[in-house]
Amino acid sequence: MPRHRRRSRVPGPVRAITAALVLAGAAAMGWAGYLRASGSGCAEVVHLTVTAAPPIAPAIRETAQRWVDGGATVAGKCVAVDVSEASPADVAAAIAGRAGVALPGLGQASERVPLPDVWVPDSTTWLTRLQSAAAGVVAATGPSLARSAIVVAMPEPVAKQLGWPGRRLSYPDVLDVITANTQLHPGIVDPGRDAGGLAGALALSRAAQSVSDPARTPEAVLRSLAVGNSTVPQDLLNKFPRQADRTSLASAKVTVAPLPEQAVIAYNTKRPPVRLAAFYLDPEPPPLDYPYVPLPGLNSDQVAAADALGDVLAGAAFRQALAACGLRAADGTAGAGFAAPRGAPADVTATPSAGTGGGSGSGGDGTGAPDAQAVQAVLKTWTTVTTRS
Repeated sequence: MPRHRRRSRVPGPVRAITAALVLAGAAAMGWAGYLRASGSGCAEVVHLTVTAAPPIAPAIRETAQRWVDGGATVAGKCVAVDVSEASPADVAAAIAGRAGVALPGLGQASERVPLPDVWVPDSTTWLTRLQSAAAGVVAATGPSLARSAIVVAMPEPVAKQLGWPGRRLSYPDVLDVITANTQLHPGIVDPGRDAGGLAGALALSRAAQSVSDPARTPEAVLRSLAVGNSTVPQDLLNKFPRQADRTSLASAKVTVAPLPEQAVIAYNTKRPPVRLAAFYLDPEPPPLDYPYVPLPGLNSDQVAAADALGDVLAGAAFRQALAACGLRAADGTAGAGFAAPRGAPADVTATPSAGTGGGSGSGGDGTGAPDAQAVQAVLKTWTTVTTRS
């Protein structure tokens, strides 16, 4: 006789409701945290949400997952960590909106951006801008998790004409390239919406202040960069040439732009027809420092969980995860597997001089970030330049 499968005695509707509750619980606590809690007999779970800038989010997610799977606890309670990624501009706009203020260049905050328990933007300058708009809305600084130098990116055929990879450009060199070289097409990501663009604009504007040349004033430099400006990094990267022939190089919308080292690495990893070269400025501009920032309003268990996760992210495993994302550790050194651009220094630990606008020290605590007045001055000039355009 044919064998019959034993049917479940649980009615179908009950099974459906049970499954829905299981999925809801997993979504509320984060899947990894839910599995940990359900399998360990934990009576209580501390749920921690983290929103990070896209370049570093995969490294945080991987490291947090390993921590949770290994039995993360605080005060005898299991910890569930939910890591998501979002543009720092969007999160900053949401924080400012909740405080009843607005940051120049960001516009209205989207209601679809929830505020996390812990925020990891790509730069301390976001904290500086928020503090300037509404004191106390976020911490002024946070421990740095990673570092990405600001470089001058060019297509490799163009960079070779300027002595790459053996040559490092000085600030006067870059000012000449941007304002006087008619064969190159400058571009930048909107400094009001992008920390990498803001860092580049700050460094070049301050360099221009020391040059007594009416053709290379801060306004003139930003005006040249604004010709090829984009609101998001990917749009700027799409403007670089796709072919190495002379016509394609000459007609490209952008052939020189300040970008984070990580963006150049990510671009070249995709094996484009024309790779990007990275010129490392001397002295180094303020880098992106990825501060770790618990937001106000956490309860004591969440504070303890955030502190514990911060300690985990200071370990060797996270350093390796950063290297896979094209990021250096907070001290400027790189983990194994870091795909450094050709001609890159072994580390970028040198602290920028005062003439370039400051920057985080080798310890990465963010205390050397540009002050609010410098940021506001550059953004005001940028608004003036782009409005006229």
